[in-house]
Amino acid sequence: MTTSISVALCTHNGASYLGEQLRSILEQTVPPTQIVLSDDASTDDTVDLARSLMEDFSREHPTARLEFILMEKEKPLGVTKNFEQAVRACDGDLIALCDQDDLWRSDRLERMSAEFERRPDLTLLHSDARLVDSAGNPLGGSLMETLGVSRTDALWIHSGDAFRVLLKRNVVTGATLMFRKGLLNHAIPFFEPWVHDEWLAMLASIVGVVDFLPEQLVDYRQHGQNQIGAEKLTLRGKVRKLR
Repeated sequence: MTTSISVALCTHNGASYLGEQLRSILEQTVPPTQIVLSDDASTDDTVDLARSLMEDFSREHPTARLEFILMEKEKPLGVTKNFEQAVRACDGDLIALCDQDDLWRSDRLERMSAEFERRPDLTLLHSDARLVDSAGNPLGGSLMETLGVSRTDALWIHSGDAFRVLLKRNVVTGATLMFRKGLLNHAIPFFEPWVHDEWLAMLASIVGVVDFLPEQLVDYRQHGQNQIGAEKLTLRGKVRKLR
């Protein structure tokens, strides 16, 4: 039985980078079976661009088995609730979260879905990412380095004890994660004081198994309009997250 993969893509005024991101999804070595795009009251050309790109793809690949769902909101929900709306509409066995402004390595879905097939106990998987600037140029660092994931943290996570690490602070970034759809039985509705990725990761570490791949499967773009970006934690930031 072939594993189905849904991509939950959330947008808000993302026309500047969305075209590149969508193309990186459509060119995956293992393609998704469904893309759910949930737009959070954009006032630019985000929705028209997405619709046009998907129409072009359908014309060029008439036999492709890819469902595209476009959801629009006139009043903004915010990041967490927008992702909740997107994943509720996903019907794939695996759900990959996606930001509007990043770029996926061509084998991101292949590499992550293979890990789920190899490990039936795995509930949620995330990866490292390469930090790039607005033009896609490398900034010389990785996401996990910026988040301060130590060798000890990595050992705990790989041994099945991600909960111990997540109690201190979140090290799971939504743009890099994939999870089994069954996790939503525990996670819906999202608890809004928490960001969507830390909520999913914490629950997955309680009811199942969380792990990460050290490979940089995403180019994580840093620019002035990031809704959530990579922040190198200072001592003050670490104390704030602990609280």
